Amino acid sequence: MIPALRWLPTAVLCAGLALGVAYGIHFLREQGRNELRPKVAELESLLAAEKNARQRAENAANAYFSELGHIARRPVPRTPVRLCVTPSVPDNPAVGADGAAPSTGVNGSQDGANLDAGPDIGPELYGLAQSCDAEIAKLRALQGWINDVR
Repeated sequence: MIPALRWLPTAVLCAGLALGVAYGIHFLREQGRNELRPKVAELESLLAAEKNARQRAENAANAYFSELGHIARRPVPRTPVRLCVTPSVPDNPAVGADGAAPSTGVNGSQDGANLDAGPDIGPELYGLAQSCDAEIAKLRALQGWINDVR
């Protein structure tokens, strides 16, 4: 048994050295974690802000697409819209007594009184109104996004 005791100090020394290394590694890890904790907290707050911004943007986009769908489902009137034919104006209008030209047309009628059917501009007019409605929907969605910030 005496020869086995000779290895005891070496075993205690190795065990102490292993514990010291383990504690040193643990200490360095904790020190590194402590240094990184503020940065991790900052990154987590940035991530939460990004999630909030993405949710707000999705809400605004959903509102926009919902209103666009409502506009698309709305019936478009098929009533023809015709322009009046412009009355022809003579090259030399008659001069009145005071030197001013009269405001009547060739046959003495007022402007706009010639109601002959002109070209139908209804489809273009309704299409323009629908594109304006789409722009208004976009503006409402953007206003909702801005109001969601406050």
